[in-house]
Amino acid sequence: MAKDASKTGSQRPARGAVRSRRDLLARQRRGMVELLGTFLRSPSLGWGTLTWALFIVICASIAAWSRQQPVVAVGRVANETAVARMDFDVEDPEQTRQLRLLEEKKTPRVYAANPNVLESIRGSIESLPRTLAAVDNPGEVIPQVAQQFPVLTPEGLAAIKAEATEGEVSEGWKSRVKTLHELLLLNPIVSEVDYQRDRAEGLSSEIELRFAEAITDTPRRTVRADQLLSAKSDKLPEVLRRMARDAGFRGATLDTVVSRLAAEAQPTFQFDERATQESQRAAAARVAPVMTKVGHGDVLFKRGDVLKAGQLALFKLELMNFQRSPEQRWRVWVRAASVLGAVTAIALAMAGYLVVFAPRVRHSPQRMLTIAFLLSSSLGVACAGTVWNPALLMLTAIAPTVFIAVVLVIGYDRRVALALGTLHGVLVCIALDQPIGVYALILTGISFAVVQLYEIRDRRGIIRMGLTTGAALAVGTLLVALIDRPIVTEVMMQTLPDAALAGLGGLGVGVLALALLPAIERTFEVTTGMTLIELRDPKQPLLRQLQQRAPGTYNHSLNVASIAESAADAIKADALLTYVGSLYHDIGKMNKPEYFVENQ
Repeated sequence: MAKDASKTGSQRPARGAVRSRRDLLARQRRGMVELLGTFLRSPSLGWGTLTWALFIVICASIAAWSRQQPVVAVGRVANETAVARMDFDVEDPEQTRQLRLLEEKKTPRVYAANPNVLESIRGSIESLPRTLAAVDNPGEVIPQVAQQFPVLTPEGLAAIKAEATEGEVSEGWKSRVKTLHELLLLNPIVSEVDYQRDRAEGLSSEIELRFAEAITDTPRRTVRADQLLSAKSDKLPEVLRRMARDAGFRGATLDTVVSRLAAEAQPTFQFDERATQESQRAAAARVAPVMTKVGHGDVLFKRGDVLKAGQLALFKLELMNFQRSPEQRWRVWVRAASVLGAVTAIALAMAGYLVVFAPRVRHSPQRMLTIAFLLSSSLGVACAGTVWNPALLMLTAIAPTVFIAVVLVIGYDRRVALALGTLHGVLVCIALDQPIGVYALILTGISFAVVQLYEIRDRRGIIRMGLTTGAALAVGTLLVALIDRPIVTEVMMQTLPDAALAGLGGLGVGVLALALLPAIERTFEVTTGMTLIELRDPKQPLLRQLQQRAPGTYNHSLNVASIAESAADAIKADALLTYVGSLYHDIGKMNKPEYFVENQ
């Protein structure tokens, strides 16, 4: 019986303990239900629902957009292997460039006629019979004409004079001059420089001649490249004689006309570089790009590759084709829907945590809106910065979330900052498709920042937080790189700059928080320890007035503040806030100081 009694006695406390735990859990559940019911009846429910619905839409849009962007950069080592998810055609830039370059070389060079030289030759020869009509012997020819026609014999003079009747040049002479002019247009004479350039650079067997309207009705003609003549060539007189003979000049007149053409031979055409380049560009533009096919499953780049510009362009093209393909459209929408679901779950977790553990936020739609704005804007900054320059990933993906945690720990408390910062880090990693290593770095930055900002009493505390957080992020980046990234030489060279970026981000968060501290206090209606220390300064204008107008009350306030501070320390309360509150608790007495005994 004694044994049974002992057993009964030993079981009763255990049953009582179980019952008490059950009662505690039941009370907690009832408390949660009551809290939820109170919130559902609260007028702020509608505004809170609208705020977080808008938050979900904005964040899901940002995440869906950023996941469709190539978050890789030229010169960086690829962390993952990329393969084509579908067949698509891609331009072969090297072959296309070679074909276009060849087409440019084959394009006829452009030579523009020199109208002054051509018209001078034509006019002087055509008017020569009329000019010499009154001349009896070559010695009477004026110097200007003699210089143009250095070979003028008596036989030639007589033959040329016979082509003029009563001051009018014969039609036969005009016809021969016109034919000679046409031959000069088809056999361009150029400078030695242009001739040598054409022989050195030209691949085309043709050249294009362009004329002004005053020269001929045809604006341009194409002739063989071997018809190009140099003004300094030894063969030029022979070619000019043949053209004059083909034009119909014979006998003594032939020598006179040839002497005009050969005397001080000037280029009748000149190379038009601008027009040639335009023609070459137009010809190159007409060359269709050379396309090659990329098959499903083909490797675009491999893990450990140092990304080249061509690989990045191919990767971007694959993304664009995949997103625009009607056959793959459903995959894109499924991925967007999954991102929306993940963002919704994270947003609900954030909102639920604020409802349960942050009454200051729960009862204020304005605070709810402010927090949602901070979280969504920091996500936008992280995604936009990373997409703009993926090489800055260690800065742009981590620093915004750490900054949000710093703002929240200043505005509320460490629990809210840790909870929302942790969930926001998940949101950033989903949006940027980052591995667990980046999330671990975000958690490291949040933890180091939040733990050190339990109480802000001076500027050195914030700067110390920035330095410590930056150092932790730098070391963490080195470790994550050695764990997650491929072990190649290029990664070792990139890890140190990445660690420096992460450390700079932690330090930048501290500097930015220090600069925005007054704005943070006004936004969240909080008073930090730094502000309280400034308020306890005896040189504060209000305290100086109290000293001057009610010195007894001032000394009384100092005594009360010291006693209250000691009491607050004893019960682990906020001693600084208690001290400052006690210091100002009798501030109104300075309006009528003589009414109070300590001032009499």
